[in-house]
Amino acid sequence: MNPRPIKLMDKNTRRIIHFVTGGGSGATRVALDVAIGQQQNGQFEVLLLLRKKKKPLPESMQTDIRENNVQVLWIKNLWPKFRVISQIKKICREFRPDVFFAHGYSEHLWGRMAALEANVPAIVHVEHNFEKYFPFRLWQARRLALKTQATVCVSHSVLERVRQRRLAAPNARAIVNGTDFSKFCQIETPFGLNLKRAVGGSGFSQDVEEAGRSDNPDAHLAVHGVDCTTPGRPTACESRPDSTALFRLNKRPPDIVMVARFARQKDHTTLIRATRLLVDAGWKGKLFLAGSGTKQKREDYINQTRKLGLEEHVCFPGFVKDMPALLQHCRVSVLSTHYEGIPLSLAESLAAGCLVVASDVPGVRDIITDKKNGLLFPAGDAHALFQILNTVLTIDGDSQAIANQGRSDALTKFSGSRMVEEYNALCEELIRNNLEHNNPENHNS
Repeated sequence: MNPRPIKLMDKNTRRIIHFVTGGGSGATRVALDVAIGQQQNGQFEVLLLLRKKKKPLPESMQTDIRENNVQVLWIKNLWPKFRVISQIKKICREFRPDVFFAHGYSEHLWGRMAALEANVPAIVHVEHNFEKYFPFRLWQARRLALKTQATVCVSHSVLERVRQRRLAAPNARAIVNGTDFSKFCQIETPFGLNLKRAVGGSGFSQDVEEAGRSDNPDAHLAVHGVDCTTPGRPTACESRPDSTALFRLNKRPPDIVMVARFARQKDHTTLIRATRLLVDAGWKGKLFLAGSGTKQKREDYINQTRKLGLEEHVCFPGFVKDMPALLQHCRVSVLSTHYEGIPLSLAESLAAGCLVVASDVPGVRDIITDKKNGLLFPAGDAHALFQILNTVLTIDGDSQAIANQGRSDALTKFSGSRMVEEYNALCEELIRNNLEHNNPENHNS
């Protein structure tokens, strides 16, 4: 995606910049969704600034940018960082935003520095996770907080943490992340019948890609030697005569999915160990460890799987193109993690009708209430996770009731439209405050 010249609309239109990493993280997804929603609102002119990373922006995000005609400019990731700040400052002076959103660490540092130098009227710091700041960066963030008009945190847990560390502006609030759940309401094709399109090619060898062709009725997936489907067994959506059956756990195979990047923050090891205990107890299902991330971490987990003799049960499909299809295929979605900001993958799992089982850590608790809309286990406790999975995979009535409540909560509490409305309200508040501050009559009264 090449940079495009800035297009300025009517001079009376309020302008907004969102600055975020271009690596395709959760922060990128949220900034893009908000930018699209604000642009569709027609009330604002929006510019998305992406800091260039080594890996390209995911194809799905590039498609959303093209289809929604979002204005995007790329910031070169230069060293020293004043060269990044200089690029952003130049764009701010040309675009003249009313509000500048700086998303995520460390982008919120460079973005706010640039916006301050460019005299942007309203600057917003958006904290997306439980970040670990180096001492000097912590000092910088605290100084910037004094000159920031608002702080937005993606969950109440993150907001509490930011306030404890004295990183929040006086005007601080939680705007819980949301997403578009419409794609989780139906599936065009069953997961098992078009695996190459659904799962993508990142983990495929040539012979597997051939087996995954959409014109091959016997298509099945084998990644790293692991057969990830059971030939002859209907997928979760093949035998459903009506849309409500899409969310019945007893119509799904006893498969488990974890959607998470391979990184230090996540705890795939605990789930792999719990899977070994499940297999020992007689479980015959599959575990999908879906997601991208560092190559070394992924190889470590592949080696763990082999050492535990789980080659027949665990597969690594990489980046999944059709995530709703995979989630609606699986009975249980697990998030084993050390900490979270607000894991939208859990909300998507809830919307897809999965029974969600997750580590009991801050951020997760902003989405999951134990035994109400999901189940929690002590972080790092493989045996506790095994006990929960061994129980829920029997499809008892409580499991279906919990999954139903989870889906209802996802659609009402974590919708993308609700999130955009809250960002819009904040923009209007900040613009109004700035107008009142600059009104001479207010100073003379």
